[in-house]
Amino acid sequence: MLRTTTRKATATVAAILIVGGAGAATAAALDDSVPVDIAPPTVQQHTEAPDHPAPYYSAVARSTQKPTARVSEMVDVLADRFPDVAGRRVRGIKAADGTQAWVVSGNKYTCLGADNREGTGYTCSPNGEAFDGVSIAERREDGTQRTIALVPDRIASVSADGADVEPTNNLVITEHRADSAVEAHPADGGSPFRIGTE
Repeated sequence: MLRTTTRKATATVAAILIVGGAGAATAAALDDSVPVDIAPPTVQQHTEAPDHPAPYYSAVARSTQKPTARVSEMVDVLADRFPDVAGRRVRGIKAADGTQAWVVSGNKYTCLGADNREGTGYTCSPNGEAFDGVSIAERREDGTQRTIALVPDRIASVSADGADVEPTNNLVITEHRADSAVEAHPADGGSPFRIGTE
């Protein structure tokens, strides 16, 4: 497990963000020397998002799972960078394989945290882009990748490397080659769109 401390001067992404068809420029910012276990960081530019209703995730709306103290602390740190999520309810959900995830949504951003082999990765995305999904990727030395995607109810499945996976509690986990396209398939039969790496 990688243990790191981040500082106010550094905008750090706690995981690799994969969202929307263009791999949107969003970031999870960690701040104020709060020690957290995170995936190896990548730096991305943070830009302010406009107000936009958060996507609807039925499993998130039904959740009664309360965050741990560590998760609450991390959300407080994220709220320094994304004030929109400050004071919002953090909701816990689990994927089919038992992976624990945390979601907090505001008027501008939706933030996702999910457990991985190195701790917990966090990312935030503007709500307009979260409408297509928010995801965190764990890249491995062997060239494979594990993607944890939070998808709204309008998504029927996500495919990668020929495997089609249906969401469980609005979460989809795919294991695939790092260079593979990860595509979301809308429930209304619309065209699939990429939510994978560029």
